[in-house]
Amino acid sequence: VTVNDNEDPTITCPSNITQTVDPSQSYGTVATPNPVIADNCGVTLLTWTMSGATTGTSPLTGINYVGTHVFNLGVTTVVYYLEDLAGNSASCSFTITITDNVSPIITCPSNINQNVDEGVCYATVINPNPIITDNGVISLVTWTLSGATTASSPSTGINYVGTRPFNVGTTTVTYYVEDDAGNSTGCFYTVTVTDDIDPSITCPNDITQAVDPAVCHATVNVPNPEISDNCSVVLLTWSLSGVTTGSSPVNGINYIGTHEFNVGMTVVTYHLEDAAGNASSCSFNITVPDTIHPTISCVTNQTR
Repeated sequence: VTVNDNEDPTITCPSNITQTVDPSQSYGTVATPNPVIADNCGVTLLTWTMSGATTGTSPLTGINYVGTHVFNLGVTTVVYYLEDLAGNSASCSFTITITDNVSPIITCPSNINQNVDEGVCYATVINPNPIITDNGVISLVTWTLSGATTASSPSTGINYVGTRPFNVGTTTVTYYVEDDAGNSTGCFYTVTVTDDIDPSITCPNDITQAVDPAVCHATVNVPNPEISDNCSVVLLTWSLSGVTTGSSPVNGINYIGTHEFNVGMTVVTYHLEDAAGNASSCSFNITVPDTIHPTISCVTNQTR
């Protein structure tokens, strides 16, 4: 009498598992439940294979369980294979998904303060790169500039500000970083550029002019001073002292132009300021001599 076992064993895998990465790691340590197995006689072989984000295989003989195992980021498929003494077999599978929920860490450089480059209204600033770490892979670094200077990086790839010109004033540099799981964070710092260059002003030479005919003053067409600045001037005022006194308005750009000067010497002083408050001044003299002789009329000779 020959009795054959033609009944397949049964195996039931655990449900699919989703788990986040271990702290500060790019993998997850998962305690996988054992499958439930049964057979009318007895099982002789239980093996497993992994494919996908994590790969691996058990020994080809004996009873093997996955147990507690390290799984990479992503989806891994675990397949169990069961066999009994008669060679009847069964299999099942489940998935283990490891997700990255850890945001990258970015540390921006300290705030930067720098004077303008010589003769220009900006500063060429070397920006140190931020320090970026992540448990996974950084897939995106972008930056934007706002304030005194405006600009932005491409919206894809890994981008750094590097060395670039910054306008006078304060610019905020903002970095945004993202990893391949979509976790993101950011940081910012400021770049302040100061204009420390005084404006330049050159007054005309001293002027000597005779009085106008029949009056005790001279109408002088005063040449304008020569002014320049690496950025821009916002204030030019003048004042007169000596035999002639006066002053311009206290704001705006003012020139003396054509003006009446009394006999004697008048000191003309110009004051120049730029937008940063840097200032320069110059002065020159306007001298009006009285060159007109007085007139005298004698009476006619008389004889008595």
